Amino acid sequence: MAESMKIEKPERRQPSETIIRRGTGSDIEAAVAAWIASAEARPGAAPRTPERIEQVRGSMRRQDATLLIAEDGDRCVGMGLAMQSRADHGAGPPEPGIWFLSLIYVVPERWGEGIGGRLAGELLAAGRAGGYELARLWTESDNDRAQSLYTRLGFLPTGYERMSDGGEPITQFEIRLGGHG
Repeated sequence: MAESMKIEKPERRQPSETIIRRGTGSDIEAAVAAWIASAEARPGAAPRTPERIEQVRGSMRRQDATLLIAEDGDRCVGMGLAMQSRADHGAGPPEPGIWFLSLIYVVPERWGEGIGGRLAGELLAAGRAGGYELARLWTESDNDRAQSLYTRLGFLPTGYERMSDGGEPITQFEIRLGGHG
């Protein structure tokens, strides 16, 4: 009689193995790599251009930026970036009281583990601590995974849509943080 073989699924990592910490200048390249891996893993996503990659690096270096790193051991498995919102899609003057969540990305092999939600939650906490009244973000209009996350966190679509610099339709979401409203 043949012995039956039991096939076991690989053990899923628990979110507690991943720490969220404040990023530094030495984390920028790892954060950029996580952003590229995640962004380009979406079906139909275009490769990130050298110009866009430089723009993201510059945003991470901004003095008013909050860079968060999701780290498992010595590997960056996700990143989040937020800062004071600026008018004209980031090119204009600061918009008082508005916290802008610029990037939240998790490497594809770690999708579904709650890491993106933890990054978003920590960025929202930083905005509240900074006295911001409102948080805004843009996400690809067809990115159901991201939109589901933001809705679970309490974000609502504003009704504004536009084309991203990369030519993708994007939708704006926002959430009240409290503050001095």
